[in-house]
Amino acid sequence: MPAALPSPLPTETVSISAVAAHAGVSVATVSRVMNEQAGVRAPTRDKVLASV
Repeated sequence: MPAALPSPLPTETVSISAVAAHAGVSVATVSRVMNEQAGVRAPTRDKVLASV
């Protein structure tokens, strides 16, 4: 079984504002990424997803 990667944030429920602060982006940007909407550049999308 592969080893689990360490999580950048706690594994309990995390707020959208906490993810935004951790990634250095706005809450709206996190929302766009999580809802798979267009208009978010790939590096920004990657930062948000790494923070989730």
